[in-house]
Amino acid sequence: MAFVSAICTQCGGNITVDSTKEAGICEFCGTAFITEKAISNYNIFILGGDINNYLEIAANAIEAGNAQEAYDYANKALEIKPDTHQAWFLKMKSIALLSKTNHTKADEMVLCGSKAIEYAPADMKDDISRKVYGTYLIQSLSWLTYATDLLRDVDQMKKAAALGYAAIKEVMKADQTLREFLWKVIIDAVTLKQSIPIEHIQNHSGAQILVLEIVKQFIAYCNADIDRMAVYGGELAEEAVAARKSILQQLKLGLNENEQQSAISDETIKRSGKSGCYIATAIYGSYNCPQVCILRRFRDETLKKSRYGRLFIHVYYMISPTLVKVFGKRKYFNSLVKPVLNKIVQSLQDKGVPNIPYCD
Repeated sequence: MAFVSAICTQCGGNITVDSTKEAGICEFCGTAFITEKAISNYNIFILGGDINNYLEIAANAIEAGNAQEAYDYANKALEIKPDTHQAWFLKMKSIALLSKTNHTKADEMVLCGSKAIEYAPADMKDDISRKVYGTYLIQSLSWLTYATDLLRDVDQMKKAAALGYAAIKEVMKADQTLREFLWKVIIDAVTLKQSIPIEHIQNHSGAQILVLEIVKQFIAYCNADIDRMAVYGGELAEEAVAARKSILQQLKLGLNENEQQSAISDETIKRSGKSGCYIATAIYGSYNCPQVCILRRFRDETLKKSRYGRLFIHVYYMISPTLVKVFGKRKYFNSLVKPVLNKIVQSLQDKGVPNIPYCD
């Protein structure tokens, strides 16, 4: 027999009970009580399962990559005992696996993670917190990477845009839908990172490394978005750039000063991609010569401000690299094009466009 010490809930008397039996009676006052075995049997036969068995199945399912099975069994365990930290943790992990990019679940992940930490025993809270926050950061980085990779895939968009103005309008419409969807993915990724206490990031080197990668990936996403819009002459509004820079500052919270500097020293969120004046540079021999500076300034300060101007820029940058590659080194190309460019440059200069150095 497995005798254990117990205290009667009515008289407070010290008693010993056989834990293998389902019930007992206090020898001092005669109060009847049930044992842990009875409670376990109630869970199995009345509620429909053994919580430990459910937890084991959920854990094995996560290891095998069976996200839905893990999610279902974690929920079964929570139906039996809602304050089981292991079940909340396993449910969070299953959501991370289930979370496809067309249906990110940042809020549900944060809820489950916070419950896992809340219900964890005192001596396990630090370990559970580290695992929960680590899952947040890894998932955040995964969503950011996915969104960035999608934005960088512009081959089909370029082919469609090359068909003419009507095709460009359709490309812009479809791309706007994609970009709005991806921005929701980004917001969920940011939500996960922002759910982690700054002190935790500051005190854990592993968290620092992941946050640094998240910051760099967010910068890459923003720049990929701007480069994608440039395919059809689009440009990010100033307020949108300001909002992204604000998010960047929030993402950097928790990093030490050196890591913050390294996160922005190589890349920054840019307003627009640098576009070379291919033909003019080939004719005049330098990207920064006065004539090319005039043309670049006219492009940015005048053409980009109108729809037709942006369309012209788009078409120009589609065909000019090929023209320069094929004809750029031929003398007759220079002799034909340079007089035309000279007239354009002179006209712009007469209208007040300066030829001083220009940084785009």
